[in-house]
Amino acid sequence: MALDTILAIVPMIVEYTFVPVKRHVSYAFNCGSKVEKLKNQVENLKNQRDGLKPHVDEAKSRGDKIYANIQNWLNSVDEAIGEADDLVVDEEQARERCFLGLIPNLKKRYKLSKKVEKKAQTVAELREKGEFDLDRISYRPPLWQIMPPSVYNNEVLHSRISILEKVMNALRDPAFNMIGVYGVGGVGKTTLAKEVRRKAIEDKLFDVVLMVTVSETPELRKIQGTIADMLGLELKEETEEGRACRLRQRLLQEKKILVILDDIWEQLELEKVGIPFGNDHKGCKIFLTSRREDILSRDMGTQESFELRVLSEAEAWSLFVTVVGDVTNQDLRSIATEVAKKCAGLPVLIVTVAGALKNRDLNEWNVALKELSKVDNEGIQSKVYATLKLSYNHLASEELKSFFLLCAQIAQSDIQIGDLLLYSMGLDLLRSKDTVEYARNRVYKLVRDLKASCLLLDGDRNGSLKMHDVVRDTALDIASKSQHPFTFRDVVETKEWPNRDFRSCSRIALPSCEIHELPERLECPKLELLVLGRGSIHSKGPDLNISDIFFEGITKLKVVHFTGMCLWSLPPSLGYLTNLLTLCLDECVLRDASVIGELKRLEVLSFRRSMIEELPREIAHLTRLKLLDLSDCDKLKVIPANVISRLSLLEELYMLESFGQWELQGLNSSNNASLAELKNLSRLTTLEIDVPDVKMLPKDLFSNKLERYDIVIGKKRYRYDEYLSSRRLRIRLNTDIHLDHGVDLLLKKAEVLYLDNVKGIKSILYDMDWEGFPQLKHLDIKNSDDIQYVINSTVQVPSLNVFPILESLSLNNLVSLEKICYGRLTTGPFTKLRILKVGKCNRLNSLFSFSIVRNLSQLQEMTVEYCQNMEEIVIDQSGVGEDNIEVAEFSQLRSLRLGALPALKSFCLKVKESTSDDGGSNEIVLEDDVHNPRPLFEKMVSFPNLEELYVESIGCQDLKYLFTTSFVKSLLRLKSLHVDDCGFMERIVLTEEFAEEERLDKIIFSDLENLTLWDLPNLTSFCDGHLIEFCSLTNLRIDNRLKSSKSFVSNRLSQSLFDEKVAFSSLEHLSIISMSNLERIWHNQLAGGSFCMLKSMTVGDCKNLHTLFPSNDLRRFQKLEQLNLMNCDSVEEIYQLPEFNAEEESFAIDLNLRSMKIRDLKKLKHIWNKDLQGIFTFRNLDSIEVAQCKVLKNLFPASVAQNLLLLEKLSVYSCGVEAIVAKAEGAKAASSFVFPKLLSLNLTNLQDIRRFYPGIHSLEFPRLKDLKVHDCGNGMEFCSELFSLQGKHGEEKHHITIQQPLHSEKKVFPNLEKLSLDGQMIEMILQCQLPKGFLSKVNSVELIREKSNVDLFGFLQRLPNLETVFVDDSFLQEFVLQCEDNDGTMLPRIRNLKLWRLDYIKHIWKPHPQMDLVLQNLHTMNVFHCYNLVSLAPSSASFQNLTTLEVESCKVLKHLVTPSAAKSMVQLVTMKIKTCETLTELVADEQNGTPEEIEFGKLKTLKLIDLESLTSFCFSGFTFKFPCLEVVTVERCPNMRTFSAGALSTPKLQCVQLRSHFEIWLWEGDLNATIRQLYMEMDGFNGIHKVKLSKFPQIKEKWHTQLPLKLLDWFRELVVDNCEYFSKALSSNQLQFLKRLTVLIVEKCSSLEEIFDLEGMNAVEGHDELVLWLQELHLIDLPKLRRLWNKDPRGILDFKNLRLLKVHNCSSLGNIFTLPMALELVKLECIEIKRCSSLEEIINKEGEEEGARDKTIFPSLHSIILEYLPSLVSFYSGSDVLNCPLLKKIEIIDCPKMETFSIKNSSGVIVEGSKEPCKRCFDASTVPIFSGKDDEEN
Repeated sequence: MALDTILAIVPMIVEYTFVPVKRHVSYAFNCGSKVEKLKNQVENLKNQRDGLKPHVDEAKSRGDKIYANIQNWLNSVDEAIGEADDLVVDEEQARERCFLGLIPNLKKRYKLSKKVEKKAQTVAELREKGEFDLDRISYRPPLWQIMPPSVYNNEVLHSRISILEKVMNALRDPAFNMIGVYGVGGVGKTTLAKEVRRKAIEDKLFDVVLMVTVSETPELRKIQGTIADMLGLELKEETEEGRACRLRQRLLQEKKILVILDDIWEQLELEKVGIPFGNDHKGCKIFLTSRREDILSRDMGTQESFELRVLSEAEAWSLFVTVVGDVTNQDLRSIATEVAKKCAGLPVLIVTVAGALKNRDLNEWNVALKELSKVDNEGIQSKVYATLKLSYNHLASEELKSFFLLCAQIAQSDIQIGDLLLYSMGLDLLRSKDTVEYARNRVYKLVRDLKASCLLLDGDRNGSLKMHDVVRDTALDIASKSQHPFTFRDVVETKEWPNRDFRSCSRIALPSCEIHELPERLECPKLELLVLGRGSIHSKGPDLNISDIFFEGITKLKVVHFTGMCLWSLPPSLGYLTNLLTLCLDECVLRDASVIGELKRLEVLSFRRSMIEELPREIAHLTRLKLLDLSDCDKLKVIPANVISRLSLLEELYMLESFGQWELQGLNSSNNASLAELKNLSRLTTLEIDVPDVKMLPKDLFSNKLERYDIVIGKKRYRYDEYLSSRRLRIRLNTDIHLDHGVDLLLKKAEVLYLDNVKGIKSILYDMDWEGFPQLKHLDIKNSDDIQYVINSTVQVPSLNVFPILESLSLNNLVSLEKICYGRLTTGPFTKLRILKVGKCNRLNSLFSFSIVRNLSQLQEMTVEYCQNMEEIVIDQSGVGEDNIEVAEFSQLRSLRLGALPALKSFCLKVKESTSDDGGSNEIVLEDDVHNPRPLFEKMVSFPNLEELYVESIGCQDLKYLFTTSFVKSLLRLKSLHVDDCGFMERIVLTEEFAEEERLDKIIFSDLENLTLWDLPNLTSFCDGHLIEFCSLTNLRIDNRLKSSKSFVSNRLSQSLFDEKVAFSSLEHLSIISMSNLERIWHNQLAGGSFCMLKSMTVGDCKNLHTLFPSNDLRRFQKLEQLNLMNCDSVEEIYQLPEFNAEEESFAIDLNLRSMKIRDLKKLKHIWNKDLQGIFTFRNLDSIEVAQCKVLKNLFPASVAQNLLLLEKLSVYSCGVEAIVAKAEGAKAASSFVFPKLLSLNLTNLQDIRRFYPGIHSLEFPRLKDLKVHDCGNGMEFCSELFSLQGKHGEEKHHITIQQPLHSEKKVFPNLEKLSLDGQMIEMILQCQLPKGFLSKVNSVELIREKSNVDLFGFLQRLPNLETVFVDDSFLQEFVLQCEDNDGTMLPRIRNLKLWRLDYIKHIWKPHPQMDLVLQNLHTMNVFHCYNLVSLAPSSASFQNLTTLEVESCKVLKHLVTPSAAKSMVQLVTMKIKTCETLTELVADEQNGTPEEIEFGKLKTLKLIDLESLTSFCFSGFTFKFPCLEVVTVERCPNMRTFSAGALSTPKLQCVQLRSHFEIWLWEGDLNATIRQLYMEMDGFNGIHKVKLSKFPQIKEKWHTQLPLKLLDWFRELVVDNCEYFSKALSSNQLQFLKRLTVLIVEKCSSLEEIFDLEGMNAVEGHDELVLWLQELHLIDLPKLRRLWNKDPRGILDFKNLRLLKVHNCSSLGNIFTLPMALELVKLECIEIKRCSSLEEIINKEGEEEGARDKTIFPSLHSIILEYLPSLVSFYSGSDVLNCPLLKKIEIIDCPKMETFSIKNSSGVIVEGSKEPCKRCFDASTVPIFSGKDDEEN
């Protein structure tokens, strides 16, 4: 058994031991044979590889890609062959023997043999795998898409980045599958498409992204081929249909595809291309670009289309600089800026131009600028021109092309669509103009087409358009080849008619010109359009002259449009224009327009905003007239009867803000038109009129034929609003409204409805309309006492939607409004409401219920203000418990403004009803839903799209928080948060308690850009205990007057506004104002990245702030550019620099600060607390202003001053500065200071300054233009140092030691042009030795605050190029010429002389031959506020070059010039004389010489304003000629009776302006007659505030008879004096107009018996505001005055503002006040009564009531003066003591009958008077009680 077992296992032992041993032994002995076998196998493999390789190489040469398995096989073969070759080499080594060559190396052979056997097996396997089908070794790969570098990396290209984000968001949105972008050629659509492709690939949004250009003439096969190439697909099919099927099959294999089709010009059928789309392939999205929006939306069916506009100016400049490189040279930069502007925001042009100019010199830039101004440039603009010409060629019709060219011809500024309509009708451009309405619709269609083609843009205002400059240039170039138009490419105010040949011209458009005179006859036989404009007539002079024959050579005219012209009478040749269809005379002055009646074919006539008083009767002959525009003709008073009614074809009539004198019904005066005439206009479809009185409306005036209307019923004028609407009704009646006359029809069709002060309406629905206002879009209701509800459904529950399309609702000052919606509604109102404004509705407690909120899904703007009782905006009365709280979501709300709501408790409040004891119901707030105190916003409301939140002056004392932390999560898109004047607000965000799983780690305001916290005195912090991220916050403004915050950002939680968890990573602008306890702004460990982007910082009124920038983190503020610091009383240093060693610092830190303004820092010692030693540099500073820093001793450390290489402006005033630049202790002195860019230096009121720098040094200001040095102590040393001057001989007597500067031969100010000094500085300069060429370029000198009579003229003689002299606030008495004899000293050639506030000057100069020479050079002369000036110039003066003369506020100047001086003014163009009180005439002949002729040959403008004594231009009989005079203004010259006594010639003058801006004018045929008429009408008193009757006899004569009472409305101070026959001063009629009177003086009127005549007036009539503002009443020398008024003035006159009462020499006056009247004088401060012999008492007890004892009287009275009142018995005749709490002084002189008077002051002392006939002065607080005995005089 055991043997069997052994025998059984022996074979196994042999198999598993001997056989393997034998095999392994054979490896050592069979190595050579194995290697040979491997060589044979490798050779066969090489042959197999080499047979395949040519096929592979051929495939690669075709661009095919080798299949991976074949490429891998080839790689493996190469690797195997290489390794086999290595083994063969190893065999040679294995043959080596060991033991002296006796024994083979079995070990090496064994190893090699094993490797060879293994490799042979690998080779065999490769040979087996290498059997390939030679036809399937490669394939065509998809084309690689070239990805150029992104141009959107430029951060400034905001518009492009914004559009890109919108496109990518749309591509990510599964709801969108076709998106488009459109824009004008060259705007960057292709670049955007490439960026979309890049972004889609980078973000891996799609499996395949394809982009193909379609082009103007799409070739289907080419498009298919492009797509196939990108897919690596070979299209072998012959037909387009077959190729489309193949493409389709291929694209369906991809799950997500983006196909970008660039440059679509017409509809492209995707099926024919082979692009599966829509239901065929829901993963396929299409992105299109086109020049036309309608191609995208209409033809291609895009779901969203974005317009790509031209770059803004900032973006264009950024792109320009990116290409051309940074432009640092200032001269080059200014040209580069203009070049960039000329590129018109088109990227293609910007890139082309910038690339061409890169690294070019200044001359080439100038050439480029000129070339860019030429549209026919063959170089740079040809590319853009070609693209735009292509757009023009593709316009759909000739009509559209002609319309486009018309737009270009009038597009110098905004294009008015209204003008396009009128021009198109006149030029017959439209397919049809059967009606004006059809023509309008056609124009709007053409505008839409051009906008869709990006050839027109929306303008800045409603109804206006713009055309891009490049588009317009192209259009004008196209038009020049056919229409030959003439216009300027830019707004050019040309003053002369262009000198060119117009015979081939068909259109002339000069909408902005200053042409004074047109050619006598314009020869332009082809002209069809003539447009001339001068802006507004209110700002331009009326000086256009048109000859009688001007229009004779242009009889083909179809359209004439004049704007802003003073035409007076139209020329007769206008009647020759028999083809004229459109005539517009807008904003013109017109008197005689009767010739218009000859234009029989006229269809359009416009006088819009013109000054026309009467509509010509001849207009009735225009029987073809379709449109008449009289809007804004506020001077129009007369429309003859039966003129309008004869315009039977009239379709549109515009008369808003115009004529309102319609004849009332039933009157047959026939002077004016009546509204009944409109009934005869059967074709009238558009009507805009004012109806001041509802009585003017005839019955059934308005019918259903009116399709467009804007009708105002009521007296008040309404502003034009922002709502574009075709049907607008505005009602302000102040009476009950009656819906007859067709008004009910207007209401039903109205789109805009304004209701102001309407009566008798309690509910808009249904008192005004039962149908729910189905067409109303905008409703504005204000100033109503009766309206309680907007909707009252308790009257009737509506079955239809109410206000179904209402878009805006405004409710203002509705004092009875209780609810917007009252009662239950079956249908929801306001479903389309977008804008809601509610203000001054004090009975409103809440705005909406929850049920109404559900309808407000479209609400975008909500404003609620000044509602005193508003407690909540939304109220939930559903009664549902806390578990079912419904959220009031305003899903589309973008802007929310809440202001002046003092009772507001919460935005949304939930209440439930409970039963009260009496069975009624009460509203109770659910306690579980209430925070105590509660926040304004919490979880019951949501604003997912809110962008702007403005909260001001809201909330009761319980409202201490704005948000809860959970509510903040709904503010996903909030961009602007403004919280202002919320006195009880403690925190903005209230931290809530959450369950663990709901706890918030941080609060994120992801989109917030602007945060403003103003006037929140109790605010302790923004939020406690949370990390707050302001990811996008760029602007933070705080003006809080905070009581507790000691830090802005701090890690001390209770002391800071923001804790250390808050990050401000994007903040650019920071303003901190009025944080009175703020000690530091930031702590030492700010969040990473916080404030690193800060660019501007303003800190003010922080009284406890000590320093601004901490020493440990200055690097954080490297990007700060602007710093403003003011009124911080404790700040001692601004930059607290750390300790550092300059030698150890490896590099300097360059701070970017550019502007620094420091003001009112009382303790500021240093701006930098130590020398910066070059570690920190401020080399970018360009503007520094330091003021009111009294402790500051110097401005800069030397290291800072030496690096201010870009500083352009330095201003230091009212500081304690001793030196501008400080020298650090122990530091080496700086040898020089150079300020290479400084242009302006102002050093004012630096009383302690001694040196610029306390060391020997040199100063250089090579570019300084403007230097101002005033009030700089006794700084001779400073003056010498600053101007690099040396003292004269004898200098030692001043005890001054001057350190001579280095390099004193250099000019300190080589380019100084404007120099402003005080007298002291000038004297110091004159004491020094002046170098040659001293201040040689100075052309302007100011002398300011000179306190001595300095030798100004002597100084001026040192300045060879002087042109302008300005002297202000000086003691100067006259210009004195020191060199009495002509010693060769050059006289200054002063061209401009300005004298201001010279109180001591009487004569500017005395007669002197040399001074006469100076005067002859004057071009302009301004003399203001020289109150003692007697004469302007000596009689010998000559002003032969004077062009402008202005004299103002020279009180004693009686005349201006002598006749000889006037004759010399041959160049004078402008003369303005104002507010010279005693000036009687301008040209005065004091010698009484022989009258002669005086001609002001070039005078164009003469203004005489506020000259109350002026009687005429000249008394004498001189002949005056003014051949060029065009503008004469005579304003507030009440005594001017005539212009001149002699002959007068003013051939160009056509009117006299009565106001400075040509709003009111008059003309009576000539200047003298006009001035006389003004005198008769007393127009000169309009606007005069101070009137003394004795100075104006004409007003005195008419005072109680024919006086125009409206003049009294201007009076502030009135003196009624020397009126011997007046029995009363002011009549009852006059009192009603004296509403602004503050001072009334009545004196020297011997017959006057009373002051105020109140007959016919009573308190019931509401006259309680008469003389309301009277502050002073003076009654002097009125011997017959018996009383102040002739009846009880209570309820009629109001003296509550009276402060001073003076009564002197009124011998008939018995008393002054009754007690009730005296009690109303609450502000009376002083009573002064003297020499009134009959006065018995001051206050009569008449009207005294019971219980009057100790009544307070005259609560503000502090002084009583009583003098020589022999009949005065008592101050007050009653028995009680009166209380005058503020009385301080009583002065009594000669009042012998005065027994006693009792007045108690604030100290409780009763002051009793004395009868002693001597002067007594008492201090009322200390006077002893005295009665009936003599006391010594105090």
